[in-house]
Amino acid sequence: MPKELRDISRRRFVKAAITSTAMLGGVSSVDARQPTNSSQYSIIQGGKCIPIEPLTMSGLPVKQFYDYRTPGTKPRSYKYASFGTENLQRSETSILFLYKGPQGLSLVAIHDKIDAGSGGAVTFRITNLPANGKFIVKDDSYNGSTNVDTWDYSTHRRSNGKKTATASISWAYSAGRSDGMVYRGLGNDFEVTIHPQFNQQAILSDQNQGKIKLWQILSGNVNNPTRTKLDMSKPVTISSKPCQSKTTTQQTTQTSRNKSDSKATTAQQQSTKNTNTEPSFFDQLWNDFASFFNHTF
Repeated sequence: MPKELRDISRRRFVKAAITSTAMLGGVSSVDARQPTNSSQYSIIQGGKCIPIEPLTMSGLPVKQFYDYRTPGTKPRSYKYASFGTENLQRSETSILFLYKGPQGLSLVAIHDKIDAGSGGAVTFRITNLPANGKFIVKDDSYNGSTNVDTWDYSTHRRSNGKKTATASISWAYSAGRSDGMVYRGLGNDFEVTIHPQFNQQAILSDQNQGKIKLWQILSGNVNNPTRTKLDMSKPVTISSKPCQSKTTTQQTTQTSRNKSDSKATTAQQQSTKNTNTEPSFFDQLWNDFASFFNHTF
């Protein structure tokens, strides 16, 4: 081959090799920017971990979202209950969820459903609350003979110097009513534990003969959240940390989809193992160089 043609061929080959390498680097950069799994929060009970997503509603503050109404609010109501969460409420059911608003992350609990439940009594002892947070909704918190709810709140320092808070709350409410609370200010690093007592185990059980039959954690879409049943007799820990794979249990309404995802992941891993014997990009590039020069010279 004449020298001029060899020089042109070399330049074309090197240019193509550089372009291929740049494209490979571009793909790697795009992959590195892919979003991670957004299920960074979790709830743990009895050694089982469930990934959860905070509910949210178009930047609506949690206090407005809860919409606690009394005769002194506008709009007002003599039911002393949450009207903003009525679509989430269920009869004889206590619900628990995280809510993400413009002023941070909140822990929300609501017992029973307006105009539907038989009444009830619940006691929550909540430990390791961030001391910088506070109860911005106490359902109920009015002064009157019909309000027997108790709210005990205290802060203290742990052995490591971290300041935390503990709350002991007891609710009792009549048929057709509901009760609950909002604690705002969980922050980015928390691990809050709730020790529940329902019905006859609750401190104010003598105030009402109604009964809570189900405890749920809500997650995801505020209009149609995933509902996962919790054990009413065991404490739960809500954490800012994601579940570890070995302890994660699937959410009840997504079992089929998660099984399919698991099979797909297994197949992908097997496929990856089977392709490990293929030459790398740079091995192939070197082979192409060698083949080019062997045929050219």
